[in-house]
Amino acid sequence: MGYFIALAGLLSSLYYSILILPVQVVIVYTRLTGRSRRWALLAAAGILIAGGAFTIPAAWQIITQPGAGSNFATVSLRILGPDLVNAFTLGPSVDLARVWPLDVVSAGVAVIGVAWGLRRRSVIARGGWLLPAFVLVPAILLLGLNTIRPAYMNARHMSLISGGYLLLLSAGLAWLWQLRRWLGGAVTAVLLTGMIYSSVNYFIAPQYSKGDVASMGQQLAEQMQPGDLLLIEPPVWGRLFRYYLPMDAIERYHRAGQETGWRALPALDSSQPGDLDALLASFRSQYRRIWVARSVPESETATLLRDSTFRTQDWGFESPLTYLRLELFQVDSPVTDQIPAAAHHLADAAFGESISLRGYEVGQPFEPGRAVPITLYWEVAEQPDRRYKYILRWVVRGDDWVEHALASTEKEPYDGLLPTSVWAPGSSIREYTSVLPPADAIPGNNYLSLQMYDAETLQKLPVRSAGGAQAASDGDTLLLPIER
Repeated sequence: MGYFIALAGLLSSLYYSILILPVQVVIVYTRLTGRSRRWALLAAAGILIAGGAFTIPAAWQIITQPGAGSNFATVSLRILGPDLVNAFTLGPSVDLARVWPLDVVSAGVAVIGVAWGLRRRSVIARGGWLLPAFVLVPAILLLGLNTIRPAYMNARHMSLISGGYLLLLSAGLAWLWQLRRWLGGAVTAVLLTGMIYSSVNYFIAPQYSKGDVASMGQQLAEQMQPGDLLLIEPPVWGRLFRYYLPMDAIERYHRAGQETGWRALPALDSSQPGDLDALLASFRSQYRRIWVARSVPESETATLLRDSTFRTQDWGFESPLTYLRLELFQVDSPVTDQIPAAAHHLADAAFGESISLRGYEVGQPFEPGRAVPITLYWEVAEQPDRRYKYILRWVVRGDDWVEHALASTEKEPYDGLLPTSVWAPGSSIREYTSVLPPADAIPGNNYLSLQMYDAETLQKLPVRSAGGAQAASDGDTLLLPIER
């Protein structure tokens, strides 16, 4: 009974599982025919009917789709054979053109394993035919399918027969060991060396890296703020993303009443045109910024957000084998006609002849040690002809009057996506940024220090007017008080 339950689970869940169905039918028939040929035939027919009910409708739907398989190349025996042998011997982390001698050795030893199972009729009758059939029949059927419609990801989905191939390889090595121990040991050492080489490549070689999901998670952990939403795409990457991205922390902040959250898109139950657009519109009304972490190059979510928001960041964490990007979208326009009345601190500080800081806000982080949200409101008296950067520091003046710079952000406004050289007079530029002070606070007076400098010449702009803030003694630094 356990065998039939496992077989049903295999046929209902694994791509290409129908290819091993004929072998499974023969196994059941030969096992039961000694007891009752009638029951053996009924059981074999039942497996065929049940397996067909699971797989034939799905296969027919795929095959009959317009253009199905047109974007895949037809796979011939000359391609499929070496590809499967290499996949089962060394895996994808090697160059097939360089390691083919090892694959030839592996295939030769597996053929010896086939010969061992078919060496006598008595051995065949005891099941010596099973492993060769388990490996060869699905491969032959796959070649037949390729004549109808080119198949997708052959080696990966044919991993269902990899266990049979490895057992054939083991049988071949065992026979060589019986003939000459030195020969069996030498061939084993050669194959083991190739496997070690492949494993080292898999974990170390840059060309086989899997994308830097850990660095993506660190970026999010350092920069996410209250009012941020994280979207992950596709949903099937949810388990991997949860391991590396701060999704557990986001859920904890949400339960504590913070305005944050995460969602996996596209929603599996969204089938009506416009559903995704309506969902994103609800997110834009609820959150200030939206992060999109995705492993798919074509994203309707990212496209819709680019059309309706301002993309402020676009980081790439991909590798030669994996597409992986993190984007940040700001819901509010960075250009505003006036500073909101809710701005906590109004200022009238000026750097040089044209750039002014008209206000700033300092928000609360998720928890101590997380990014502190800071909003800067810039204006220009006339359009600058230069690009400027700024240095924003979180400074504490302790009871001993010693100043401690706890955190620093040095960047071009919006990281160059909206440089000062395109700022127009008469409007304010609202920039969301942050600093990351340590969790352990130092007693004293907290304030922000702000400097601006020419991005090309590195010449600092003097503080021409401090307004409601304070200019430092160097004449280049603006000191902005913080109420904590």
